[in-house]
Amino acid sequence: MTLICDGPRDFQAKGYRVGPVYDDVLAMSWFFLELIVKSMALEQIRLFYHILPSGEDVPPMQLKEGVFRCIMQLYDCLITEVHERCKKGLSLAKRLSSSLGFFCYDLFSVIEPRQVFELVSLYLDKFSGLCQSVLHDCKLTYLQIICDHDLFVEMPGRDPSDRNYPASVLIQELFVTLDHDDPSQKAKAARILVVLMCKHEFDSRYQKPEDKLYIAQLYFPLISQILDEMPVFYNLGAAEKREVLIVVLQIVRNLDDASLRKAWQQSIARTRLFFKVLEECLILFEVPTQPC
Repeated sequence: MTLICDGPRDFQAKGYRVGPVYDDVLAMSWFFLELIVKSMALEQIRLFYHILPSGEDVPPMQLKEGVFRCIMQLYDCLITEVHERCKKGLSLAKRLSSSLGFFCYDLFSVIEPRQVFELVSLYLDKFSGLCQSVLHDCKLTYLQIICDHDLFVEMPGRDPSDRNYPASVLIQELFVTLDHDDPSQKAKAARILVVLMCKHEFDSRYQKPEDKLYIAQLYFPLISQILDEMPVFYNLGAAEKREVLIVVLQIVRNLDDASLRKAWQQSIARTRLFFKVLEECLILFEVPTQPC
């Protein structure tokens, strides 16, 4: 893994980026990334062990700039490997991409979330504007892993004034996916949304009305995007429409009156679109009556 940190150019010059040995190292990257996380966790415990009251959770630590820069370089090199191998359709790319996702997932419990956001942003920037199906599938799986974290709802924004960076990124990327031509990826994006909403709904930590309102407001931008890009919604298949509308109804159900009015009172056209979406709900979720 030290070799990987040196960058792709050194690999090519020394011949390290070819052959089965290098592939084996990449295939086992999850193990080396796990070692890094465990080393950080031990350092975290060492720093806070003597100053924390008994029973309190260990807070995340801020990595020193030099250490974090090394992590960023390693992460950047591995992302490049995902990108290069996706072009060849290799399954190793998917496994490596998932390993990078689980690496960030684990780091959320060890270091400051905003430092993890830098890694997530680096990954997404590398894949931005790319329409290759394999690459996009890797990105969806990566986001799915990160957003499955137990503290997902409570995560901060990338900037202090922002709210929940992972949620914002997730909504943006999933909506982009819904505009793709690949039906399987549309279905996957819609399913990610539904599973997340179900997870929030039945999480015992978020059963108070104010918690449900906060979660609804996190996902509220999805409704705005649908109203802004209705052709994307209309081009979905019935199954994907149904799942997207399940999420919409769950958001609307838990919103307060002020936020709900904000969704449709910006203009007459937007009001019509909002109620058009609700009409779609009536059509798709209508229970057929049995003849007498």
